[in-house]
Amino acid sequence: MPAEAGSEGVESDSSVSLELQIEDPDWLRRIPDLEVLSRQLLAITFEELGLFPSRAVEVSLRLVDDEEIRRLNRSYRSRDRATDVLSFPALEGDAVDRLREPGPPLLLGDVVVALGTVLRDAAARAEEPRNRFAHVFVHGLLHLLGYDHHEPQEAERMEALERRILRRKGMPDPYALRV
Repeated sequence: MPAEAGSEGVESDSSVSLELQIEDPDWLRRIPDLEVLSRQLLAITFEELGLFPSRAVEVSLRLVDDEEIRRLNRSYRSRDRATDVLSFPALEGDAVDRLREPGPPLLLGDVVVALGTVLRDAAARAEEPRNRFAHVFVHGLLHLLGYDHHEPQEAERMEALERRILRRKGMPDPYALRV
């Protein structure tokens, strides 16, 4: 049964769970299998990285409109514009090491994705909105896990991971569609 606008926890097949908040109901009209897709991408990302946490781990995914992501981008990054994805890690230091330590449940952080920007970017790239969402969600997850793209070598490493994760889900290479 599809989620309604609001908040709903979605469990993955491991000790990693997804707290899904759909704040713009248009998301489900555009990507009907959004819940299942998000949960699968989360599990594939952890598997691809060889992460099998010793404790329960939660990731929060907020699906918002452009106005909300613009507000967040302005508040937290001093950039007064909408963007496709923002990541807010809850852990300082090496998140991956923390996941391997036994202990109480751990919030990895929040990934926020904006529908309008995803739809515009997908159209500009002649890409399916579902595939564009998958790419930016995986990108945001990798940021929560400590990956970045400030330096060329870091960017290549992160892009290679994104490609492998999306390929495992049967999705095209998002970097082959550069605009």
